Amino acid sequence: MSDRRLPGADLRTLLRPALPTRSSAQALAEHFIPALLAPRPGATVVDLGCGRGDSVDAFRAVDPSVRWIGVEVGDSEYETRPDVELRIFDGVSLPFEDASVDLVFSKQVLEHVERPHALVADVARVLRPGGIFTGSTSHLEPYHGRSTLNLTPYGMLRLLDVSGLELETIMPGIDGPTLFLRRLLRGPKFFDRYWARRSPFNTGVDAVARLTGWDAEDRNALKLLFCGQYSFVARRPAQG
Repeated sequence: MSDRRLPGADLRTLLRPALPTRSSAQALAEHFIPALLAPRPGATVVDLGCGRGDSVDAFRAVDPSVRWIGVEVGDSEYETRPDVELRIFDGVSLPFEDASVDLVFSKQVLEHVERPHALVADVARVLRPGGIFTGSTSHLEPYHGRSTLNLTPYGMLRLLDVSGLELETIMPGIDGPTLFLRRLLRGPKFFDRYWARRSPFNTGVDAVARLTGWDAEDRNALKLLFCGQYSFVARRPAQG
């Protein structure tokens, strides 16, 4: 682990040991699905803020026996697919029994939640001991789709901690400067490529790192400092 005083060094210290030390890849929430389902055949998965329910395809592709349940608020702008199980909730209290869910998945939802502390505490309630909360959210992404607040990576760490969950992994997504420009230009399709490949700022960080010798932890911290979005994996402790 590097202790050099690089930009983001203070954040790096706070996020250890959740920062990857072998890779600084740009991550999407879906990237975690295969590894998380592998030890949980037939898992009960809840997609929190499921929208149309399209994440079901990613989960079923890994494990056709998975039980996928989507939850959405009643005034959602999305029309959910007819081939998925959907439950409506009030935005805070999930419609599940205590310790009944193996994995809660939430992709780009928390920035739209008005009471994230209450909601994430309820996520912890419904997870089985050892259960997983995973997904992604916004950091430096500009206002979009009635977004109400953006959590910094450290803010996510604190939110999980007070909710009784342990942050295991946090990885940068598309960078903030790219999302600023995308919003300024009113979202041209050109920018869509940067969800599937390294975005420009992240590419620049890796290029400088090759010259300076920054390790993966350094690179992850710097990318998270300026990220537009990031992905995470947290766990409900097996005991307590």
